[in-house]
Amino acid sequence: MNVKVKAVHDFSVTVGDGDVTWIHAASVKISRRRIIGQNDNVNAEDLVAPVHFGTHIDFPFHNIPDGTTGEKYPASLFIGRGNFIDVSHKKQNEVLMPNDLEGHDIQQGDVVLLHYNWYRYRGENDNYLYDYPGLGVEAAKYLVAKKIRGVGTDAYNIEQTPREKPKGPFYAHIELHKADIWIIEALSDNFKTLIGRRDIMVAAFPVKLAGTSGAPARVVGIEFEN
Repeated sequence: MNVKVKAVHDFSVTVGDGDVTWIHAASVKISRRRIIGQNDNVNAEDLVAPVHFGTHIDFPFHNIPDGTTGEKYPASLFIGRGNFIDVSHKKQNEVLMPNDLEGHDIQQGDVVLLHYNWYRYRGENDNYLYDYPGLGVEAAKYLVAKKIRGVGTDAYNIEQTPREKPKGPFYAHIELHKADIWIIEALSDNFKTLIGRRDIMVAAFPVKLAGTSGAPARVVGIEFEN
């Protein structure tokens, strides 16, 4: 088998000390514990963070009391053909509807990545943490009917959530998770140049944590030689 990789596109954000996290969660803490030359021969760091930090995947247990946790899924579930959709016409606090997704040839097994152009707001600000556009419950049902594998966003939450209800309920999450569709949140905007492409495989492998509702992930698009 002579398969050659032409390019790998990185869709993940870079996370640093003090990085932004979801509302009600502690910020990321990265500290240097061992330093070469200071009575040591290695550098080593400690990481303290919620599991939903940086580019991360939500599993069904996030929204369903007896939902599946990430380590129970085979790694093969987290790779599929990318379907990159431009929804940047959606403005602050707007809800994505099924008609926004029609005409994009969404097929069974696709990994749908939604580009709102919201990565530009990434940080501790209201646009990023509260006022993003997102998937409505009817759009979530539309994707479930299409039998996609996963769906992601360059906003920090896959669905639009009223500011006065930061703890939910999250109905779009629930619809997706009932169908075992995983969710990628807080992507970078590196996939905007791939809008409309159907020849890219998306791999979104989460850290294999036991019993958690989510996990950070390195999400990439793999482009193969013809």
